[in-house]
Amino acid sequence: MITKKSAILIHIEFGRDETDDNYGKKVGVPHLVSPGWFGGYNCMSGNTPSMLSKKNNGKANDFMDWGSADFIKGCGSCHMGGGFAEKDRDGLRYDQKADASIKALDGDYYTVLGRGTAGATGTTTGTTGGTPMAHSAKAMDHDASGSTVMGKAANGTVDTLGFDTIVQPWDWKKSGVVEIDCVSCHYGLNELKKFPASGLGADDGKVIDNDTAKANSDNSATALQAWGWLRDGQANPNKTNSGLIYNGFFREASTAFLEFVNLKMDDPNGLQLVTFKKKNITQVGTPSADGKTTAYKNYFELELGSDGRPIVQWNPKAFDADGKVTIPLKRFTPNENCMNCHTTAKGRRGFFGFGDVAKINKDPDGLILSDYKDDVHKGKGWTAPNGVTRRIDNCNACHSYNYFNTSSSTPELDSAHQFPKGNSDFDVRNDLDYNDNVKTCTYCHDKSTLNPDPVLPSGHETLLKAHEELWKTNGDMAGYSKETLTKITKTHMDVVACQTCHIVEQKDANGKKLVVLYQYKKQDDGKLKITPMNPGAGVRLLWRDRKSDKVLSRLELAMVYKDAPKDAAGLVSQGIIINALDGSELGRVGKTGAAYDAPRTYEQFMALKTAYDKLMEKRGFPGTDMQMVWGMVNAYQMNHGTDPSDKAMPCGECHTRKQSGAWSALIAPDSVLGDQGPKNLYDVAVYKGTAAVPSPAWVIPDQRLLDEGHVRFDSPYFKRDPKTGNITIRTGDVLNATKIDPFTAIAKNSSATHIFGDLRSSTLGAVLGDINMFNDPYRQALEAGSGKIPVFYFNTSHGTADLSNAAVVALGGGIADLVLPQYRLTADVYSNLPDGLVKLLESKVAGSKLTSSAYWFHAKDRQNQTVTQFTAPVYVKMPYKGKATSAAGIRVLSSVDGSVINQLDAKAIVDVKADNDEHAGYIIFQTTQFSWFAILDV
Repeated sequence: MITKKSAILIHIEFGRDETDDNYGKKVGVPHLVSPGWFGGYNCMSGNTPSMLSKKNNGKANDFMDWGSADFIKGCGSCHMGGGFAEKDRDGLRYDQKADASIKALDGDYYTVLGRGTAGATGTTTGTTGGTPMAHSAKAMDHDASGSTVMGKAANGTVDTLGFDTIVQPWDWKKSGVVEIDCVSCHYGLNELKKFPASGLGADDGKVIDNDTAKANSDNSATALQAWGWLRDGQANPNKTNSGLIYNGFFREASTAFLEFVNLKMDDPNGLQLVTFKKKNITQVGTPSADGKTTAYKNYFELELGSDGRPIVQWNPKAFDADGKVTIPLKRFTPNENCMNCHTTAKGRRGFFGFGDVAKINKDPDGLILSDYKDDVHKGKGWTAPNGVTRRIDNCNACHSYNYFNTSSSTPELDSAHQFPKGNSDFDVRNDLDYNDNVKTCTYCHDKSTLNPDPVLPSGHETLLKAHEELWKTNGDMAGYSKETLTKITKTHMDVVACQTCHIVEQKDANGKKLVVLYQYKKQDDGKLKITPMNPGAGVRLLWRDRKSDKVLSRLELAMVYKDAPKDAAGLVSQGIIINALDGSELGRVGKTGAAYDAPRTYEQFMALKTAYDKLMEKRGFPGTDMQMVWGMVNAYQMNHGTDPSDKAMPCGECHTRKQSGAWSALIAPDSVLGDQGPKNLYDVAVYKGTAAVPSPAWVIPDQRLLDEGHVRFDSPYFKRDPKTGNITIRTGDVLNATKIDPFTAIAKNSSATHIFGDLRSSTLGAVLGDINMFNDPYRQALEAGSGKIPVFYFNTSHGTADLSNAAVVALGGGIADLVLPQYRLTADVYSNLPDGLVKLLESKVAGSKLTSSAYWFHAKDRQNQTVTQFTAPVYVKMPYKGKATSAAGIRVLSSVDGSVINQLDAKAIVDVKADNDEHAGYIIFQTTQFSWFAILDV
């Protein structure tokens, strides 16, 4: 049973618990099945990331690049098990589902065996390569349309046609699942050790915070690298079975870490717990650029037992008399463990963690030695409202719930494990944005009910006063009257986020200056403010049918190419674009290495577009009109690498001086917040600084492609440079767009009509403010008489105003504390119902008018089963656009199935607030059953 405190972990689920085959359709990106990495846009693979198949697929050619098992193989190196690696989208362990209950082509239980490319056969999928483990009892036949369908057994063989998807069941009972590897987070990666029994070389080197390393005496790989190769696999030139996940041995994957855990760190020899038996261990050296040193990779094969599984050898000396093992775990995850998966963020956001590299250093005269890796918070102390002080040396200082608990407190073994988070453009768990005291700038530095004693290094009473006095002292306020100074300062703080001025001169992992953009973003105080961001790897292109919205998968994109004959030099320098219907040549593009070049002319592009149209017809999707679509799927918000006040952005970066010498209140057209001229999107998104020549993939070769609709920009601030064809972006355009809709991702949760999230525990008094109830006598009476009653509630700051102002509150206590945390709530709003439906609803009450939006609320448990009936009353807050001030002026209709429409008892309506210029209206009613709801004015 899930307890009150337990919850699903963001870092473990990665979106599994939010999957829905219709999710993408609801947010305008039809191929997505969740807002997280699992089913959404994952972090790797550049412009064309591999896509997760839906749960339900009509035919094999509907299957995308990956099933769930493929996803584990592709993303296992940064995922420590549990979540999608353990449970299917209905919350059931993969290896516990009966074979007879598995539907054909279920995206959780089938894997992509191969796809034909240009007539080739037997190709495989997965970033690690290799043939997936799978049932051999079934094979594939092909119907008349060329689509792949389930067929009868054919001696375990698979027939692969050139342009079809080949899938087969994945044997979860054979592979096992990847359970959560708690130890890999709670044991320091810097303390991993290579033991002689592993046979992987010396272990006298040192890794510090994942940033610097002292090599082993034999230049062999570190224990950290060796663990990764054992657990995940590696690009082994001998193609041996070196890795567990690589070879589908999911059950053993979490044991790999234990081979490098030292149980006795005070013993020079240490104590090893387990080893995987290996054979054919070799070292392959890579000389350094200067030829003075050689770094070695350890290649090996896993030795398999008679059952075909890895041989795991446990060390009897590691166990006590009771058969137990003591592992020296850490209560909070060390920095190096966080950065092991977030290493790519070093280059994307200029964030280097809070290891030693984040420390600000000074010269002998006490002057700061500027370093783009620094953060002014490093090493400072923070005192929480409970009086506990800790140094900010660790990611946990801002991203863990209980880091500031007293040292004598009991470890929270049943803690929610939900990391406090801000408001990124990635949509995963939007219901948690800014919740649970996340340490934002304003939380720590601005006085509030959550933090009554803010940190103000200047000694001033408020953050506002500190900035006003500082700007006066610097002469920045010269020329303005005394009575306007507070207003000017407050205007800046209301419109400009702290990060905009205090995170500057950021660089990437190579020390090159980042090209920073700015957008409007909703902050923790609910205000839209200008904040710095960079798309990083968050720009994607896709090919999408203008008629059906079908999106080509990553491997479908490659089906229309084949190599041209070798040239005189014996090289393949061109790729042929082929017609899948008859095999004829439609055009040619260049080939660089193993990759086919992007089209560089109008004719090449149209040949490729035609090829995709023909391919879809061949695959059973006739009449397609494929279009290349560019959009932004994420913008990295800059919240790390904070500069001290003397290094903050000066006024002159945004403003120019007037003739009098005072700063102009207007934003200068060529300032960092102004136009600045177009920037090549390639330079911005790939962190290249200013690239001499953008990659051809980021160039639209001819304006006709946009004019004729063959290319579309989903982000309104993307433009084409008429001279170079480069895709460009301007800060001013981004600001103009995000001031209206403060979101850059193409799946805009700021304007979504579909939101979901968990019921969170609180007290009624605290919740009334969170759900924006009027502070009137009714609310005050509730707070006074029932404010301490435990409740569970659901609302979010996302979605349209009709959704962000909706809420659900359920009373806690008793069985509710056990049951309600298991539920995931969903709310959908329908603001423009068809005329026929409006008339039908209005006909239920004579003389009534439907002036408000209709809603659908429903809940599911952790096994994805719909919950309609509740044992205790649930209170629903729905936005109301009418003018009634009491229950007598409205009627509430409900329908469970959309056909039978009932009228809610007027006694169930507990509060009605009319809509006016000052406040958005709402009603609150009581129900024990979720359904469709609509409000009629009478």
